[in-house]
Amino acid sequence: MSRFSNLLRGAIGLGAIAGIVSCGDADSKVLGPVDPTGGALFKTYVSIGNSITAGYQSGGINDSVQKQSYAVLFAQQAGTRFSYPSFVKSFPTPTTPSLTITTGCPPLLGNWFTQKLTDSLAPTPNGCLFRDPTKVTDVLNNVAVPGAYAADLLVTGSTGLVVPNNTLQTLILGGKSQIDVAIAADPTFVSFWIGNNETLLPAEAGILGGPAAGSPAPPLIPPSIELPALKAALDSLVKGAKHIQGGIIIGAAKVTSIPHFFSADTLALNSTRAGQFATFTGKGAAPVLGCGTAAKGWLISADLPKQIKSGGHPNVVSCGVPVPGAPAIVGDIFMLDPTEQAALNATTDAYNVYLKAKADTLGWAYVDPNVILAALRTGTAPAIPAWPALTSATRDASTSVFGTLFSLDGVHPTAAGQKVIVNAMIDSVNAKYGPKGKTPLYAVDLLKVP
Repeated sequence: MSRFSNLLRGAIGLGAIAGIVSCGDADSKVLGPVDPTGGALFKTYVSIGNSITAGYQSGGINDSVQKQSYAVLFAQQAGTRFSYPSFVKSFPTPTTPSLTITTGCPPLLGNWFTQKLTDSLAPTPNGCLFRDPTKVTDVLNNVAVPGAYAADLLVTGSTGLVVPNNTLQTLILGGKSQIDVAIAADPTFVSFWIGNNETLLPAEAGILGGPAAGSPAPPLIPPSIELPALKAALDSLVKGAKHIQGGIIIGAAKVTSIPHFFSADTLALNSTRAGQFATFTGKGAAPVLGCGTAAKGWLISADLPKQIKSGGHPNVVSCGVPVPGAPAIVGDIFMLDPTEQAALNATTDAYNVYLKAKADTLGWAYVDPNVILAALRTGTAPAIPAWPALTSATRDASTSVFGTLFSLDGVHPTAAGQKVIVNAMIDSVNAKYGPKGKTPLYAVDLLKVP
């Protein structure tokens, strides 16, 4: 079991953090236009959320991908000042200053097929550099923390979090909570996107019951726990931020709609795809037990072929069939059966019923990402592929592993994917607050990102 505990921690971990920099340790100057081009509604914009909002891509984060976040793009379209917690992108090697190492916090995956990180030349791969001190300001507009749950939004420091010891919480927020830092920015407009990790992390592991089920992955968070946490965070925000004029809530995404999860049936029944799987792992043809025959409709987490490649999991794909000589967890870990998928989707639906109702109560705009995801999976050449290009070594292209819109972890959007999000957000905000909206608060519709 220890081997599987380690590989799970690697799958859901955020990387080692080298140190902490307070978000209030530099100048107090508020940057950007006093009168934003989008109007007074956007005088101060704050984004609350987790890794997608922060700009995470391919399992890591640095300044380059942070700039591609939908939150940054929205601020640009609204013409408003926007400060984010910039993480150093690169630095010279200690022995060869002319050679630059690309890094991050943690570094991004640079090549899916080889599983090489962008800092593969670094003295300490998987390390993490501090925030860029030249870009630290007292007022932070993007307060999102990768790995955050709804229950974490009012937590200070790194203790008491749903997934313990997320040091990025303190590195980004300086010991405060997301809601505290958001209120300190005195926002007039807020975007709020939380609720994805609650289903994603247990789904990636393929085990929804948490530690009691023999897995270090956090359990699926039921609506009975999630909804009070959402309410507490939103109520605290609205009570504390005295000048909020509007906002937008983005619903939680169904994990079964993202390309990180793909069909076990087709692996069993399609020799071409089975060959791609074997080529990627480098372990030869994997026996496929029960999938597509006795057990239909199962999904594989992309963590499974990665763990087979690294030797952390036997070279076998099992849809619930015991594997002789292997731990009992094989056939469960990194696999989602139809019952688990239904539980994940029902949980997300319950979150979103509440979030939509809360947006209506507050008079805020709302976006359902699942409508977007469903549309992107249709057609003869869907933007979200049904099967990953497991042998691909390209990025941000139609031939990339998870398509053009998803980065090399199959979870976080690419720059193109972030544009899809921000444009849906702009459509919703224009419909709510624009000149022809239900509650007009600005005279000219925000332009979408090309």
